[in-house]
Amino acid sequence: MQKIFIVGEIHGSKSNTKAIERLVQDLAVKHVLFEWPADWKENIAKKVYSLKDGRIGPEYLVLFPKLQNQGVIIDCIDVAERDWNTNYGDREVVLATNVLNYQKNNQHGNILVVFGRIHARKKSFLLNRKVYTPAGAIIKKNLDLEYIEIKYPGGTIFNFEIKTLPQLKNNRPTFTLLKSRSPYFDYEYWVDTSEPLDIVS
Repeated sequence: MQKIFIVGEIHGSKSNTKAIERLVQDLAVKHVLFEWPADWKENIAKKVYSLKDGRIGPEYLVLFPKLQNQGVIIDCIDVAERDWNTNYGDREVVLATNVLNYQKNNQHGNILVVFGRIHARKKSFLLNRKVYTPAGAIIKKNLDLEYIEIKYPGGTIFNFEIKTLPQLKNNRPTFTLLKSRSPYFDYEYWVDTSEPLDIVS
């Protein structure tokens, strides 16, 4: 039976590619969907420096062949680059619709969907004093999913600039699915201390 996993990351960490690679192996994943513009599909390798928000960087050029050698299909499910001004609420609907359409056309093999944390949550939440419904919650209405939050004990990321993550005490094992203590995810997946993606201007 096909399983679908929604993964929430903090964009801009080298640890994300390590986590994705391990999750693909541990969860027998055959499809990985990234929060990258849908019109990148045929030209992903040339886009690794295009987004400065940390969603993609040169580390993914190392990850791609590893996944492809395992027969994993990579696809892009964000709004197209030309539609960059889509407001956030509409963008959540687009992200969710693209995942649902992909699953409808690819019903064999487990699917891993990589979102930023805000999009990956399985429930609505308050954002700027308004109820915000993320893509993960929209998808949940249609499919049986499992939600995984990548957790970082600290370090730095690149998200338009180098940023420092808060230091979190962790005595739980790394690269292991553990029951989540958050109402928005089913599991947490601790990684090593974060280092920023090698994104250059």
